[in-house]
Amino acid sequence: MPERRSMPRRPRLARPLPLHPILLAAYPILFLWSQNLAEVTLADALPPLAQVTAATLALLTVLWLLLRNAARAAIIASALVVAFLTFGHAQRLLAPLRVGHPVQFGGSLLFVAIAVLFALRSTRSLAPATSGLNIVAGVLVAVTLVSIVPRELSRAGSERGVAAPTTSDAEAGPAAPRDIYYLVFDRYGSESSLRLRYGVDNDLPEWLVQQGFFVADRSHANYARTPLSLATSLNMRYLDDLTSRYGRETNDLTPVYGMIKDHSVGRLLKSRGYRYVHIGSWWEATRTSPIADVNLNVAGESEFSSVFYDSTMLPYLFGQAGKKRPTRREAHRASALYQFEQLDKLVSMPGPKFVFGHVLLPHPPLVFHADGSPITPAELRKTPAEELYREQLAFTNARIRRLVESLLSGPEASRPIVILQADEGPYLEDRKPSQEDAYRIRYGILNAFYLPDLQGAGPYPTITPVNAFRLLLSRYFGAHLPLLPDRSFSWPTVFAPHPKYDQRIYDFTEITHLLVTPSGSMPQSASTVPANRVRPRSSPRGNPQRARRAHRR
Repeated sequence: MPERRSMPRRPRLARPLPLHPILLAAYPILFLWSQNLAEVTLADALPPLAQVTAATLALLTVLWLLLRNAARAAIIASALVVAFLTFGHAQRLLAPLRVGHPVQFGGSLLFVAIAVLFALRSTRSLAPATSGLNIVAGVLVAVTLVSIVPRELSRAGSERGVAAPTTSDAEAGPAAPRDIYYLVFDRYGSESSLRLRYGVDNDLPEWLVQQGFFVADRSHANYARTPLSLATSLNMRYLDDLTSRYGRETNDLTPVYGMIKDHSVGRLLKSRGYRYVHIGSWWEATRTSPIADVNLNVAGESEFSSVFYDSTMLPYLFGQAGKKRPTRREAHRASALYQFEQLDKLVSMPGPKFVFGHVLLPHPPLVFHADGSPITPAELRKTPAEELYREQLAFTNARIRRLVESLLSGPEASRPIVILQADEGPYLEDRKPSQEDAYRIRYGILNAFYLPDLQGAGPYPTITPVNAFRLLLSRYFGAHLPLLPDRSFSWPTVFAPHPKYDQRIYDFTEITHLLVTPSGSMPQSASTVPANRVRPRSSPRGNPQRARRAHRR
């Protein structure tokens, strides 16, 4: 009897690995990154990406231990992840329909409940559902990586072989014993800039002159955008090489962010025995500095992380628990108050120390009345912006006066070197002045120097930020840093309503000639104050700088 051959069994298809919870958790972060490639790098995105991925893995593990089924656990985990991470986005979509937060939260719970019922009650194999969810989640992640990966590879290629910041041209003698304060007040325009934009007669420059400062009343920004301006002043050079390295078509600001965090001025002063104290803002580029000896910042998380977590369910859950994540306006106010508080405390810290502070005032949002009380959202809606700006400017001036008086309260021999400067002038918003006035508003900046015991020629009325530390290091340290021509540069989208819309950021065009004061109409300086201006009641301090207003190189 012939032997019966058994038919070979078809191999069972392997169950698909449920990767969709991890991919869906990563997607919102990768999407936010892909929408902000000009300002966000892997270093910015990695912390929240690692945190959310780790939390999702922990959730998936717990559900698997409870259900003893990876596919069921993954479906429930994905539903929870989607409901939690997209809550803020859904909230904005539902806002026109006037759907309240409690109703939306109830809808999220219903969505999760349906996913739980499907996962637990399904009698069929969940392999098709797992495969489908893997494909959908994988496609979403892939779409974001299509834009992220080429940009990151391009950055790596552009930066490969670039020399580290060097201070070889600034070799200097022993460190001066005086502390150095470099304080940048964002969008603080010059007298003529504020007058053109807001109709303000600002009395701070006159008061600074009375305290012994030299006020460069015809100073202009080298570049009217914070990242470009700070990269220039902190590295004492123009940014022409970025055009050749990254091209004219890019909007990638991360190279100048790196120049702000790791800069030549800080490295040089540290090599001369100075302790670098960094007073950070909430803005990522100046939040912290890796080369600082001390980083002081009220914001515990990065700007990218903050924006991401604000788009999740966290703000709603914190509110329900009686806690509240600060709004952008509240964070702006808290950051400025913290910075002034820390600056007041640093006066008594032993030196020599170099203090760099980037204070986002009088930069909007408008959150301060002149007396320091908060401007409410209701006031913001009802009161003209120009009026509220004057309030915030008055508060800023009051805190600057208080700080300056504290810094200069000791004997002359122990007073610090102080540079009070702006990175750019006010934004035009909906104003449409002539081209000449538009440039003078955006480029006119506060630029004031307190240089005790100065050796050699001092600052001059048209000095720009690129030369601030060239002058300081040459005069006080004997560094070989000749002054550069004072030039200002524009690019095609310099008047964009928001930096996010900047394009061709390194396509520079010199516009210095547009900022030259018209013949016969010299800008008002602190020495030509109108009779009706309020003058501060304080006596001048003994410092020859206040008399040096001639143009000297």
